[in-house]
Amino acid sequence: MKTVEQIVQQSQQAKDLLGENYQIFRLAGDASSREYFRILYGDHQTCTLMLMPEGAASMAEEYESTQRKITTLPFVDVQNLLISKDVRVPEIYVDDTQNRILLLEDLGDTQLIDVYQKNPEKYFLQSLQLLSKIANPKKTPPSIALERRFDFDLYVWEFDHYIEYGIQKIIEYKESEIVKIKEQFHNISHTYTTWDTQLTHRDYHSKNLMILDDQTQATIDFQDALLGPVYYDLASLLKDAYTKIDRSLQEKLVFAYQQMLDPALPDASLSKDEFLFRFDLMSLHRNLKAAGRFVYIDQVKNNPNYLKDVPQALSYAIDTVSLHHSLRHLQVVLKPYMLKLIEEV
Repeated sequence: MKTVEQIVQQSQQAKDLLGENYQIFRLAGDASSREYFRILYGDHQTCTLMLMPEGAASMAEEYESTQRKITTLPFVDVQNLLISKDVRVPEIYVDDTQNRILLLEDLGDTQLIDVYQKNPEKYFLQSLQLLSKIANPKKTPPSIALERRFDFDLYVWEFDHYIEYGIQKIIEYKESEIVKIKEQFHNISHTYTTWDTQLTHRDYHSKNLMILDDQTQATIDFQDALLGPVYYDLASLLKDAYTKIDRSLQEKLVFAYQQMLDPALPDASLSKDEFLFRFDLMSLHRNLKAAGRFVYIDQVKNNPNYLKDVPQALSYAIDTVSLHHSLRHLQVVLKPYMLKLIEEV
């Protein structure tokens, strides 16, 4: 297996940018198979190296509803789309797909998670302003993100992923109760499919939002973007497994985001109660998917680092099924399993 230094050396594009003298330092990665490095080169210049895994693993590992033949790396494709929407993203200096590397603008080390507690409302409002640009329905160039979408099968797949790894592979369960849970999840998934869809980041949370030197924000890790309800990214941000904000601020931010949406979007004209309910209902999917994914990463990828975030994800889900009378049947059968998983991890 080649080292990252050897891979960079065989890339003429990388060498043209970096010159002869440079240093490579490994950065903390995420839950994906991609690896990240910082390169110091030239006159104290830096860039970020994204090293793609070999083969198809460079694409999303999860079920996707697209038949499009991939000719451009999704990161590059979606980056171009987001730039057209005036969304701040890292510039691409080198795109060398053959050698599995991208050299990107270095956005620094400060993430939203590092600073939000200083002034939660201020920082989250900034994040929502950026998010509203993503959801803006303005005309954009063609993109793989606009050819794939959240549909019934994908919603069910992700709910089932939670059932498999958040229940069946880690705690005792009754099959009759799993049947009831799946029935409720199917009903909720059908509800999701009746909602309007816009461009969705799919992983819009506090570790994928960078605080820049000028105190503006940029987003990263957007390669899995697709069409989905505006509530998905909103729930990902405001019911983030890595952060905690109280319900009163959460509601204030939800309503602020509705006001930021383009008036042409159907969701912009919904009643506040309906908009908030949809946000909560969507968050159930997002939080359960995250909890199941964290267990999967531990059991399948032998990485237990995300287990500590399971309780926060599930606490949001417990709050959701407890808040709304229409979810009372799901609460009765699902809440005990969520509490058991919190105890288990």
